[in-house]
Amino acid sequence: MPKSIQPIPNKFIFQEGGFGVSSKLELISGALYETPQFEKVALKRSEPSMERWISFRHFLDYLNAWKWKPSYSNQKILDGDQWSLEIEYGDAKISCSGSNSYPAFLDADYQENGKESLDWRLFRASTAWLTQR
Repeated sequence: MPKSIQPIPNKFIFQEGGFGVSSKLELISGALYETPQFEKVALKRSEPSMERWISFRHFLDYLNAWKWKPSYSNQKILDGDQWSLEIEYGDAKISCSGSNSYPAFLDADYQENGKESLDWRLFRASTAWLTQR
């Protein structure tokens, strides 16, 4: 019998940007809200279906996201992209951040000149997919 998973996280906050300017995607009462750059008011983006949340959770498992390091930093690049991510379920948790460096299980932490790893590109695509109406 397959292991039962908690489909909707207890906490989901994803921020990205640079030079102190960032956008934020946050789960509030079952809906995803986005606070765009330079804005103070969060806008409701979507209420993902249970099926989407289940697929997202399985995708995090596939990426081995539960083993991502707390911090990723490329000291060779002084400006660029910063990000932070917090996702909590009852049985699993991700809390990490980075500066021009990204988690990578699929491409073995391949990092070149601050370029995004395959894992990170797929993760960002999954958050865009979650927010589709």
